Amino acid sequence: MSNHVKLISHIFHHLLMLLVALRLWMWQIPNCFLIFFVVQETLIIIVIVIIIKAMYGLSKSFFVRLFSLMLLHQYICKSLVFKFVYYQHLSLLMDFYI
Repeated sequence: MSNHVKLISHIFHHLLMLLVALRLWMWQIPNCFLIFFVVQETLIIIVIVIIIKAMYGLSKSFFVRLFSLMLLHQYICKSLVFKFVYYQHLSLLMDFYI
């Protein structure tokens, strides 16, 4: 096996272990599903960018720009959904306590 394949399989192994740990942690703490999804999406973006860097040997500046653009895209897409879910959840709590 080449070094790139070993690196990619090693990264995926650790990513899967971390995601399983985060899922178990999510069920222990109430109302942390938003944190879990942010962390999960960020980890997936990091792995995708590392794989692209390993496969194509991109320069460091391009690597940083690609990573920044992917995180910005994630933030823009997820922020609208999270705001909706957060306010919906908040309104349910208000209905419960009032």
